[in-house]
Amino acid sequence: MTPTQTRTLAQYVSGGTLPVPDALRIATGLAEALRRIHDDGHVHGALTPSRIAITAAGLELLPPPSAALEITPYAAPETLSGKPADARSDIFSFGAIVYELIAARPPFSGDNEEAVKHAVLHTPAPAVGSRALDGLLANCLAKDPAARPQRMQRVQMELKLVTVSARRTETPAHRDSIAALVRAEVQQAFATRFAPRADAQDKTIAEFQQAVSASLQALQAHLCTIDAKLAAAQETAVRAEAGLTKLDLRLAPLEERETVSPERLGNIEVLLQTATERTSRVEQTTEAVRKQAAEFGEAAALQLHALEQTVRSQADALDSARNALAQTDDLVERVVEALDSLQSIVLEHSEDRPSDLG
Repeated sequence: MTPTQTRTLAQYVSGGTLPVPDALRIATGLAEALRRIHDDGHVHGALTPSRIAITAAGLELLPPPSAALEITPYAAPETLSGKPADARSDIFSFGAIVYELIAARPPFSGDNEEAVKHAVLHTPAPAVGSRALDGLLANCLAKDPAARPQRMQRVQMELKLVTVSARRTETPAHRDSIAALVRAEVQQAFATRFAPRADAQDKTIAEFQQAVSASLQALQAHLCTIDAKLAAAQETAVRAEAGLTKLDLRLAPLEERETVSPERLGNIEVLLQTATERTSRVEQTTEAVRKQAAEFGEAAALQLHALEQTVRSQADALDSARNALAQTDDLVERVVEALDSLQSIVLEHSEDRPSDLG
């Protein structure tokens, strides 16, 4: 294939059944592509063989459609039920595509879209005939997202073990037992050492999101309170100005007269005192609101600083979690290589033993 040639996976497999090693090689590349976008905080959400490009450089995910939800044999049950897609939805699509690579048919079928949707939602996928592959595919194609692997790294670990197992299809049963033992040990190590760390990280992120939401709600409520007080102060100021205007209108005719009766003068003094008191109250209210706004600004700045510190610590924690998962991948790779070497040694000894006895 030249560098300019590009085919989709749907075109690549249209010729018929793929050899299992080729199917697993494509599955490995697809798992790595999904892991990368998940690590970047994104999901595909509408993965199908026609949206996977195979180029001379490797495998590339094509963008999902911008139109309405499609009903395909690769769509996760929760997305067909109207829920948003997440990483586990992509894992379901991955399982459906790998199933088709192995079995040369989709795991779910029907005469129309409604029949396909019903099969995805309610019908289990038939077995492909390989114990290792059936276990991996059954986990990926679980109807409940919580029953699937929660991260692509877990799928990659299982896929590597399946790939090693597929290299020795003629291996005797006792070597299958060794592979199963190593697989169980690796899974147990992941479950006891790394899965709790990832679960704790998820819990911390959820608590942080709740704290941010609560802080934002408190800030919004405080802003509403200040807005209400400012509105009340402005209304009081308007009333005070109207009162002063009325007072000016009442004083204007008196200024034209040379003398003012003591009684009228007393009324004027009362009006002036009332206006002065109103003006003083408005000024006090406005000053109090300004002071409260300044205090609120300082408090908001402190809260924002605290949020920034929390975000920074969460980012550091996420980096640590990613490093731990990367170390897990390295550990799994070494275990798989050791398993492969062990199987090769056992096979060589099995082949050499009859001639030694002869």
